[in-house]
Amino acid sequence: MLNDRQRERLAALDQYRERTGQVVVPRQHGEVLHGDPADVRTPGAVAEVSARLGVWVSNTKSRRRKLSGRQLALPAALGWEWAK
Repeated sequence: MLNDRQRERLAALDQYRERTGQVVVPRQHGEVLHGDPADVRTPGAVAEVSARLGVWVSNTKSRRRKLSGRQLALPAALGWEWAK
């Protein structure tokens, strides 16, 4: 089961892939995830989330042997060869 943070990071990775055409993310890269204002649950909250995408990608890759098949299936579908 994916938690909210994992879903956020996957959405940020998908956004990065759509914008750049690649899934290789520099470790220092941060991605601002642009959400739909209707998705914001907290009054006064902003529909943007800043994700430390490069760090998450690096950490996920280094921990891949500990991840479930479901946790690897979604990044693999986005193009991570090492997640297949």
